[in-house]
Amino acid sequence: MKPPEEQRRHLRQPAEGRVTLWCADCVPNKIDGRLTDTSEGGFRVAHTCAALGAGQQVRYQHSGGEGIACTVWTRILAGSVESGLRIISAR
Repeated sequence: MKPPEEQRRHLRQPAEGRVTLWCADCVPNKIDGRLTDTSEGGFRVAHTCAALGAGQQVRYQHSGGEGIACTVWTRILAGSVESGLRIISAR
């Protein structure tokens, strides 16, 4: 079976460090996480908030910057949560 073609627009780069997300629609509103990779248009974060779902906007802050992002996907596996976010605006 042939692997699916890569559909990402931007190359991912491994990253590390702390990330803080603030989500008005989640409980808790402040989510602390760990940056796992970045790209020109977004980033992936490991965290513990299963309430963060696709389409939710968040404010974010990490070592690479801060701004507003939209959650594209969230994956929940065996007690860990990861989300991919697309940057809407950065400062």
